[in-house]
Amino acid sequence: ILLHIENRGHYTGVHIHPKHMADPARDFLWQYSHEEQDTMLKICTRDYEEMTGHPPLYFRAGKYSVDDGTMELIQRMAYRYDFSYFAFRNW
Repeated sequence: ILLHIENRGHYTGVHIHPKHMADPARDFLWQYSHEEQDTMLKICTRDYEEMTGHPPLYFRAGKYSVDDGTMELIQRMAYRYDFSYFAFRNW
């Protein structure tokens, strides 16, 4: 499906709702340790690359829930764009 979307001229990327990957009691990515976030991001990045044949450039955390550690991780993983900021909204 991702390649079909891209072939139609649209951008795709990685979007993570961590409660579906780890602990249903923790909705927000910032509630996870740096190491837990790193693991989740590596899994999603790997899966994206396997599905599309190229690394993701775009990222958005579910519920816009990044912290400084998340930003450092996605930068290190060569994501170029983050859409995890929602102006005037405090989750």
